[in-house]
Amino acid sequence: MRAFALAGLAMLAGCGGAGQADGEQSAGQEPEAVESPEPTANATAREPMAVVYAKGVSFGTRRMPFRTARRVIEKEARVVFPDLTFEIDHNPECGAGPMEFTSFGPLTLNFQEDRLVGWFMEKGPGMQTADGIRPGMTLAELREQRSVELLPNSTLGGEFTYMTPDGGTIDGFLEGEGDGAIVTALYAGTNCFFR
Repeated sequence: MRAFALAGLAMLAGCGGAGQADGEQSAGQEPEAVESPEPTANATAREPMAVVYAKGVSFGTRRMPFRTARRVIEKEARVVFPDLTFEIDHNPECGAGPMEFTSFGPLTLNFQEDRLVGWFMEKGPGMQTADGIRPGMTLAELREQRSVELLPNSTLGGEFTYMTPDGGTIDGFLEGEGDGAIVTALYAGTNCFFR
């Protein structure tokens, strides 16, 4: 069974993260899915693709922003990941309110009131951000592509943030010291961490 060192924190208590993302629709509206950009060279065509971005996720060519209905997201995910077992969990004690989680492979999707509100991604085949950042790269490699701000006062340790080309924010965690530290996970939107 794969390790959920940080994802396990998501199931403990206390929520952190950005709440509602910029440009979200109200809970009664269905966000319109749009075509995703082509996968970058970091993943081959044979790999399943879960491309995340600061304001949502995409599977294949369908881009789904935060507030997209859970049933729509999970349907698209099952097409892209037909062989992975979905793991369902929940935490009624998150600071932002009760939250449910759907995990498959190294990606965990966070839902409130059956709407996508955040994601948490660990290293795995075909897992990356829309701008080509992925768990497993070093801090030096990340800094070559993005301006990274380390968060030394984080109670979780090794936490950082960077701005995406579209003006959004993606956060993550590092393991190790200096430029050789490894990006172990990335996240955006509302997450449930113990801080």
